Amino acid sequence: MAKILVFLGLLVYSFVVEVLFAGLLLLSLVAPALRRGVRGRHFCGFDGKKIQEYLSGFRECHLFFCSSAGEYEQAKPVMNALIKKEGVGVFLLFFSPSGVEFARARGESCFFMLAPPDSLLRWWPLFRILKAKSTVVVRYELWPAFLWVAKRYTRTFLIDAVPSESAQSSFLKSYATALLLRAFDTIYGVSKKDLPYFSKLAVPSSKLEMVGDTKYDRVMEYKNLCLAKENKTFPRLFGDAKIMIIGSGWQKDIQLLGSFFANDHDYLAAWRLVVAPHDVSGQMVGWVKEVLEGYGLSVQLYSELEDSVVLAAKTVLVVDQIGLLSSLYGYGHGAFVGGGLHHRVHNVLEPASFGLDIAFGPKHTTSKEALALVEAGLCSVISDEQHLESWWRQIAAQPQFQKEKILKWLDNLCGASHKITEKLSQIGKSAP
Repeated sequence: MAKILVFLGLLVYSFVVEVLFAGLLLLSLVAPALRRGVRGRHFCGFDGKKIQEYLSGFRECHLFFCSSAGEYEQAKPVMNALIKKEGVGVFLLFFSPSGVEFARARGESCFFMLAPPDSLLRWWPLFRILKAKSTVVVRYELWPAFLWVAKRYTRTFLIDAVPSESAQSSFLKSYATALLLRAFDTIYGVSKKDLPYFSKLAVPSSKLEMVGDTKYDRVMEYKNLCLAKENKTFPRLFGDAKIMIIGSGWQKDIQLLGSFFANDHDYLAAWRLVVAPHDVSGQMVGWVKEVLEGYGLSVQLYSELEDSVVLAAKTVLVVDQIGLLSSLYGYGHGAFVGGGLHHRVHNVLEPASFGLDIAFGPKHTTSKEALALVEAGLCSVISDEQHLESWWRQIAAQPQFQKEKILKWLDNLCGASHKITEKLSQIGKSAP
């Protein structure tokens, strides 16, 4: 009886979703801002013929559901490990259009598309075609109709599971989350510290495994990709100089380090400053150039480099193109990760993967990785020029003095992807 009531409830829910989506489609005709979110979520939600052509090249398929680019990056180590196995394919769903755009920009070879509206009408045909061996949800995408259908066609897994702030904001949301989590055969959590959260939601201990976070595997995987790509420009540019990198810098980050770099401290003569703004638009790059030149510094835009250029003293390289920051960290000696003086710190794991001496501003509490680095004493929190001088002077005297400790810290956090992949590989074939 309970199953019948759940099914009837999902039918009503699906009807409401379809009506709302139809309304959004109509509104998108006159509201361009809505088009990006609904474009690509067509009547049937997918092109069955194209999917079948893609699947014909594999003996088995695994479905991954990601919200956007961040979750996609977390899923990549598991996806890559599965793809390396002969005859295994991966099918990707994204909630956000930005995830699709990111995967396309990265040259993703797997089949990927926007998730259709969460309706039984959309999911049944898709799962019947896929005949997936497993459904892997990354972190937060808990959709009722999707999970109900997935449970009937595949084994279901939630990876990189962490407490959801929204789920804890009210009793109703907590109850709804608890019901949705029951749809998973196994939940792979990140930290044992999160066990009370899952216990509160009545997740059986038999379904819960704490294996760590796949993001650590991904950052090391991506580091190795960067190292494998030969870059002749950076070694020539930098010569024997030591490199300080502002990664994903905001205005306050650039002003603090730029004004300090303009000082006449003896040890700064051996350093070159690289600025990779979080925003590489013409307006932002123009502002960066104007500010740095106002401090008396020379500015070299990456897009205007000539073959013979070597960065001279008091010269700043401004990276006005995306996709270069990760490679740049491989040539750095110190990294000031941007955002922590403005609102929230950006990715601290990329510079950590190269063992760089790391610093960032005080607004870093939203980043678990930044907090962990602070707790381990493997970075510096800088809020003013006095703190900056102390940190920079220290690493000038002892370059990369914490490199081995940082790399060991990261190595201890890796391994979640291997554990998850091994479990997925052991699944028996699901019934069509």
